[in-house]
Amino acid sequence: MGVPFRVILVPTDFSACSDGALALAAELARHHDARIVLLHASDVGGGIDLDTPIQPEGARAPVAMGAFVRTSAEAELAAEARRAGIGERVDLRVEIGRPAERIVAAAKAVAADVIVMGTHGRTGLAHLLVGSVTERVVRTATVPVLTVRPRCGADDADHRTAAERLLEDESTG
Repeated sequence: MGVPFRVILVPTDFSACSDGALALAAELARHHDARIVLLHASDVGGGIDLDTPIQPEGARAPVAMGAFVRTSAEAELAAEARRAGIGERVDLRVEIGRPAERIVAAAKAVAADVIVMGTHGRTGLAHLLVGSVTERVVRTATVPVLTVRPRCGADDADHRTAAERLLEDESTG
């Protein structure tokens, strides 16, 4: 490869699709002696105050919603980095907000040379209704975006952190 990568941004939603992108990014990082910034962008939804105290199951005392979201995502990121075997060359980052916007902003903030991200490959009505974070990142990023589309099955449907599942359960129940 002619252009060396020093910083590789890898957004993850903790799905098998993201795992494939992380595996490829790990190979690129080894080849280029680059750092990986493993990012999770959590969209907690509009109108939710991140300072609102909540008491997660098993917790001794209430914690702020934003702190709970960050802690949950950081634990998932650390586990993902361990599984990928990239512990020494990775920085973990959690952003709260619209994923595509947070990914593009993070790429600028960490001076990423490339973004490597998975795509679920939705088409038709599913793509129209759900949209594509990857597509928005490709359209708005100022650095190259390498997309990876591994096989992702129906068993990969719930790829949210514990905090994101809790937030959805609270809003629907």
